[in-house]
Amino acid sequence: MGDSKQPPSISSSKADLLPEMITFTEGGKWMRRTGLEKCLIVTAVLLFAVAATFVALFAVLYVQKHNSTTDASFLSESIDSTVNPCDDFYRFACGKWIDSHPIPTDSSSIQNFKLIADDVQDLLKELLMDDDATSPQGIQQARSFFRSCEDTDRMDKRGAAPLLDMFKTADPNIYPTLNPTWVDEGWNLTEIVYRVGSVGGISSVNIMAWFVSADEKNSTWNIITFTQPRILLPSRNMYLQERNSSVLALYESVYTKVHVLLGADEATARQDAKDVVDLEIQLVNATEPRERRRESERLYNKMTIKDMMERYPDVDWLRVIQKEFTPAGVTVTEDEPLVNKGLTYYDQLFAILRRTPRRTILNYCMWKITYSLSTLLHKEIRDVLQQFHRTDSTFPDAVGRLYVERKFPPEAKQRIEHMITNLRAAFREMVIESEWMTNKTKQAALDKLEFVKYKLGYPDYLMNDTALNSKTKEFNISEALFFESNIRHHDQKNIEAMQKLRKPVDRDEWLVSADTVNAFYDPVKNEMVFPAGILNKPFFSEQFLDALNYGGVGMVIGHELTHGFDDQGRTYDKLGNLQAWWQDEDVKRFNEKKKCMVQQYSQFEYPGLNINVNGELTIGEDIADNGGLKEAFMAYRKAIAKRGKEEAKLPVLPYTPDQLFFIGFSQFWCSNDRDRVMGPLRNSEDFSRAFNCPRGSPMNPEKK
Repeated sequence: MGDSKQPPSISSSKADLLPEMITFTEGGKWMRRTGLEKCLIVTAVLLFAVAATFVALFAVLYVQKHNSTTDASFLSESIDSTVNPCDDFYRFACGKWIDSHPIPTDSSSIQNFKLIADDVQDLLKELLMDDDATSPQGIQQARSFFRSCEDTDRMDKRGAAPLLDMFKTADPNIYPTLNPTWVDEGWNLTEIVYRVGSVGGISSVNIMAWFVSADEKNSTWNIITFTQPRILLPSRNMYLQERNSSVLALYESVYTKVHVLLGADEATARQDAKDVVDLEIQLVNATEPRERRRESERLYNKMTIKDMMERYPDVDWLRVIQKEFTPAGVTVTEDEPLVNKGLTYYDQLFAILRRTPRRTILNYCMWKITYSLSTLLHKEIRDVLQQFHRTDSTFPDAVGRLYVERKFPPEAKQRIEHMITNLRAAFREMVIESEWMTNKTKQAALDKLEFVKYKLGYPDYLMNDTALNSKTKEFNISEALFFESNIRHHDQKNIEAMQKLRKPVDRDEWLVSADTVNAFYDPVKNEMVFPAGILNKPFFSEQFLDALNYGGVGMVIGHELTHGFDDQGRTYDKLGNLQAWWQDEDVKRFNEKKKCMVQQYSQFEYPGLNINVNGELTIGEDIADNGGLKEAFMAYRKAIAKRGKEEAKLPVLPYTPDQLFFIGFSQFWCSNDRDRVMGPLRNSEDFSRAFNCPRGSPMNPEKK
């Protein structure tokens, strides 16, 4: 409850797609992050407004002219020239990179995005450790918070006391595992939701989830939105294994160890762990898998608080919802409209809860709060759950500004804006030349294209000291009280989220910090977002040939633009409203083409796992990858045509600019994302022509 939605991004993992937003790279796994990562994330959230300062500083110091020999070396370090590009282009473009980047023992993969994000974090740490007294107040707050996050000695001395004191203040009887004298008195479902709902500023009872966001059928207005809650383990399928599986056994042991460290009796904690995991398995079974969550029209169910009370009478919804809005000074009534995007889940939830002991429900809710706050505690607990990345999510604006100042000069922004113009023109041409769409749907698509907005680099206010400071003035940061500073931050963010109810959607709001290494498309705003973090090597450089920039960030732009017209994006109109605007016959033809692509990608296997890709789940990314590549190449060729001459070849490398475009695109995915290279290239006539791949060769199959 109270959390803002994250935007969709280009780095979405095929296994971790966000339902509301479309992402380009893999979503962050908080529990797998290092202590530095967590300090940076939290700092950026608290200082979202200050984030751009870091970016601007980086631009001034970093921008140096790179000659073409450097660019050639940059590419050749990854290319395995012993491989025939028409046999296996992924191995050709990335072979040496793969050989020189073994997968770490503590990870299942290694990705270019992660390596670039690591470089960004190293830079941000350097900038946050600076002690420039002339910096804006917002940046000084970010630096103060970062120092407190890095001060693990102080955290260790305080131990778990801050967390336990918070629980005691909320209700001494609220956490059964930690209370040997706990009794089940007065704990009906309403009391659980009401009393647990905002403990620790988390503002989520964890067995349900709601927030304030844009109404998908009136995208200019904010409304309460219910959805199914997030789960703790990385994958839904982990809960659906045999009950005695090693994964679930490990999960139980983590619960037991953490609670023993918090002072619980071990035998009690072990039994509670089993009961909590049993409950969570039932809850996960009630959720829908990600591929089903792509059906936006089906998920949209408009109702009122009164309707919720009649449909789910186990909870006094007006009472518990009003509690969340009271600190924000907002009053709701039973006639307050809302959207329930989780009917399948909530229709099963209360039958599960009625047969579950109140002790187990409370333990589960409090466990998720403990889990989310664990990295604010002492080393023993941090080691059990691993450290989380905290600073960047707390002061995103302050951290982003520092990054922008260092890494993203105005000239880079202007060049990318020109690329966006060319990509839009290419997409427009593709729509006009399409032979399978009716004229009516074509015109509607062109209308939507004209309405697509974009955010590039960072919000304008980021470079304004006064505006930046105003974004962080409500945050009371104490270096000595890191845990309490976090809780105050959570409380303040919840108030800000609740205050959006019944107000127009702020279409200028940035939901990610400027240093984010990712890109996004938001169907409800019909906008693309390209943070400064992704607008650097190997995706973009002012000194790169256009071939490399269009193969890199050009493909990113095309990918996000295509999301506005994929199987989910096409259900939203030009204003971002969930509304049918395609002719029925065009929908039928689209679904036929979609089915073909699902079948193609379902034949790919995840490297080393002997598991096939779920083409139904990845179809949105697959459509965007294929469309983005085609648009980017068209835009590149148009740029060359306007110039009137081809770009020069790079020294040392024997490849044409067209070939460099596809090499640059492929090296974007040098990791275990083989299908994101092989799929689009096998479907691309432009690629086959560039490398003269004969028809019927592995990279130029007869059927595309």
